[in-house]
Amino acid sequence: RQLLWDALRGDERVGADVAAIIKRDPAATTHLQTIAYLKGFHAVQAQRAAHVFWKAGGFENDHVAFAIQDRINELFAVCVHPGAQIGGGGFFYYAT
Repeated sequence: RQLLWDALRGDERVGADVAAIIKRDPAATTHLQTIAYLKGFHAVQAQRAAHVFWKAGGFENDHVAFAIQDRINELFAVCVHPGAQIGGGGFFYYAT
């Protein structure tokens, strides 16, 4: 549980992602809209959480990472391996 909490807390990439989306996507007009409704943003943040478990290693953490990745795929139609490292300032346009 603590590992998941620490996954995105204080992560500067989250703010960089929001700024990039607002700058590049004419449909995204506010920070709240971006954070609340854009599935590409949600997919990236969830993948980063999965990556934290992947980096922690071990049988249980690997399975948690893959479970999160599988759910991301179901909800957002985005499949990114939990071992992938995604920098800040990018986004999946409508995640399709």
